[in-house]
Amino acid sequence: MVKRHRALCHFTRGHTPVPFPIPHTHGPTSLTLSVQSYKDGDKVPDDAAEALHPKLAAHVLGFSTHTTTPQITVYALDALLKDGGKKVAIVDCRPPNERYVSSIDFASRGSVAARTTITAALGDVAFVDAVDNNVSALVDAFDLTREIDGCDVLVCVSATGEEAGVASALIAAKLDGNGDDKGETAGETGSDEQKKSKKSKSDCRSLCGGVVAWFNTGYGLVDPNTGTATESVHPGQRQRAGLVRPRRNHFKFPKEGEDGKA
Repeated sequence: MVKRHRALCHFTRGHTPVPFPIPHTHGPTSLTLSVQSYKDGDKVPDDAAEALHPKLAAHVLGFSTHTTTPQITVYALDALLKDGGKKVAIVDCRPPNERYVSSIDFASRGSVAARTTITAALGDVAFVDAVDNNVSALVDAFDLTREIDGCDVLVCVSATGEEAGVASALIAAKLDGNGDDKGETAGETGSDEQKKSKKSKSDCRSLCGGVVAWFNTGYGLVDPNTGTATESVHPGQRQRAGLVRPRRNHFKFPKEGEDGKA
């Protein structure tokens, strides 16, 4: 209570209380205000993890790829999906058991998002950590031309961003490699602008916080088996209780004498 009182203290000028902001590095009050500013589009974070709640942010900051792979926040992705001038490819980098539980409901973000978004699964991802995984082999086998042809931006998605961070860097390198090859060919008959345009397709990012961040923000998920809305985020959701934030009025225990049905 003492810390909270200090965090919310005021200086007064006459009879009007004036808020005196005391810097927080981990305080929930400042984080809530900060996240709201990202949601409203008023602020672009220096680090995409700033737009996450504290536990998820701490989890994400522990990824070795977090600072080496371009990140995109949930809010920025939502804005991108609604940009009719951009075609977005979403590459799902989760293992099969996670993809079976839920997928991002892009249609819920509007008709533009549904029309301009391409989704593809990287494959049967087996992931222990950033070193022990099969992501590189899957990226090598991933048909970029068939899966994401014509897309302006590619966003890799996983549960919280770890698998996506690894995949994003590898896909970007593959795109750049393809761009170099095409650039050399274009160089024989094309201009410098043509070379540049082919290399610019490597705008590849990782969704910071992944599907968990998407759900925590309040955006929709669907059950890929039924196409209906779901609040099941991850098969190990109980173990991720500190990362997945239950929706308001959800996960209620029935009162005594009730069977829990509506």
